[in-house]
Amino acid sequence: MIVRPRPGLLKLFFVMRGSIVPRIAPQIIGFGIYAALVVAGVKASGISFDGYNIAPFGLLGVTLSIYLGFRNNAAYDRWWEARKLWGQLVFDVRNFSRAVLALVPGETKEARPILMEVLAFCHLLRGHLRNVDASGEARGFIGDELDGVLTASNRPDEMVRRMGRRIAALKAEGRIEAMDCVSSTSDCRALQHFRPAASALPARRCPLPIRCCCSVRPISSVSCCRSGWRFRPAGARRCLPH
Repeated sequence: MIVRPRPGLLKLFFVMRGSIVPRIAPQIIGFGIYAALVVAGVKASGISFDGYNIAPFGLLGVTLSIYLGFRNNAAYDRWWEARKLWGQLVFDVRNFSRAVLALVPGETKEARPILMEVLAFCHLLRGHLRNVDASGEARGFIGDELDGVLTASNRPDEMVRRMGRRIAALKAEGRIEAMDCVSSTSDCRALQHFRPAASALPARRCPLPIRCCCSVRPISSVSCCRSGWRFRPAGARRCLPH
């Protein structure tokens, strides 16, 4: 887990890494200008809103907070599941590596290619999940053999199949016993199980339920569009100089 130092109160407003502020900055500025124009228009027209209160805005805010709470819980569950899955991957990789070194004693020439393919699998899986090109990091472990992997539609899955074929070849040559081959194949299946589970985590592949999006966006849009009118009942004359 990556643990960063806790920023101070002043520095917290300028932390951009992982912040959504750069994405919503145009909307914030736009609705701020809109609210200022509403207050200025009400002041210039002389219309009185003294008979109205802000109770509807409070109800709208409560509704918005409930739906946002659902979205925050869903986002946290996804983050926590990703932590558990990646931790399980680290455990499975280490367990598989120890098993390979134990099953092929003293034959590092045979065990090393399998271990290098495991490391390449981790990098290719990272690129698959983040939709980035991780072939450069993977090539540092398996070299020109990566060219055959890049032709596959699912590169992490192809790496697992290659490891399985190497283990089957060792079994056919009599280097490992049948039960050892079954154990190693089970470890490969554990790596294979991780890939589809982790592939469902990115929002582009498995978005949040549409009901959460369809409920939050209209309510938040209405709340922002009516933001300029909230200042009028409290006295718009205090918002602008006389």
